[in-house]
Amino acid sequence: MKQLPLMISLDLELLWGLKHRISSPTDAYLANIENVPIVMDKLISVFEDYKILACVGAVSAINFSNSNDLCEFLDSSGKAGEILSKEFDIFEGEKLFGQDMFYNPKLITRLEKSDFIRMGSHSFIHYNFSGGNNAELLAMAEIELSGKFLSEVKYNWDKFYIFPRNSYNKLLVEKLHHCGFEAYRGVANNFLYNNSLSNNYWKRGLRLVDGSFKIAEPSRMPKQSCNSKIFNDCATFFLRPVKSNSYFANMQLKRLISHVDYCASNEIIPHLWWHPHNFGKDIDSNVSQLVKFFDIIKEKYSLIEPRLFSRK
Repeated sequence: MKQLPLMISLDLELLWGLKHRISSPTDAYLANIENVPIVMDKLISVFEDYKILACVGAVSAINFSNSNDLCEFLDSSGKAGEILSKEFDIFEGEKLFGQDMFYNPKLITRLEKSDFIRMGSHSFIHYNFSGGNNAELLAMAEIELSGKFLSEVKYNWDKFYIFPRNSYNKLLVEKLHHCGFEAYRGVANNFLYNNSLSNNYWKRGLRLVDGSFKIAEPSRMPKQSCNSKIFNDCATFFLRPVKSNSYFANMQLKRLISHVDYCASNEIIPHLWWHPHNFGKDIDSNVSQLVKFFDIIKEKYSLIEPRLFSRK
């Protein structure tokens, strides 16, 4: 049976990652955020049952109990803390949606206790680097604060970084290295993701279709030297949520299996990723889909632990 290293990384954001999209406390999608702890409990059970290792990249701010605690950390964090404090009203979201939408240290503790979860960073407050005034300055402050948080508070976490909305440039990757990070999740190495036009509307549409019907597969990344300053643990496939009793659920599963088969045949490490809040609706259907996937690939491959995220 062929050996297959499998990477999985999850972007744990709560409302930090969706504050640009959700502006009303009556927004129906808030239920997905509320259900994230339930989703994570079920995912932990699946990972443990199948002995599959996953990395959860968490927005650092989730670790705090409330906005007051977060602001205390920012106030003690020098210039980087000052930059973010001036740019964002940290208290605004908590006032509108409540602290549970942004903070959940108990969830983080639950994740840390699992032998099949590795913790990494998904930025500090999920600032979206997408251009505009001071964008690069703010993104660098985010990285610096994330590095400070890992070195002073969560020193047992992996030095692995997931950029908000997968937006980054060479300068930000260099900043990661200077702040103590050892690896990051790069975008998939194919035409749907790997150039400056990757976020235009037609490519978004193609990426959506690619979740069920093959549009593109990743190319092999150039081999990275052991002396590289920082490693690119490149993503290969975004796992989209399924709906209960959906015809497309079966198509999505077949597409996922074909992607893993392609990677295995081309010496590419499959690296699957998604957001826990994506599974916040139709939770059981999404978890069941993941179980079906693991059942199939366990019959085809001997899954081995990848050189996952941390180089130590």
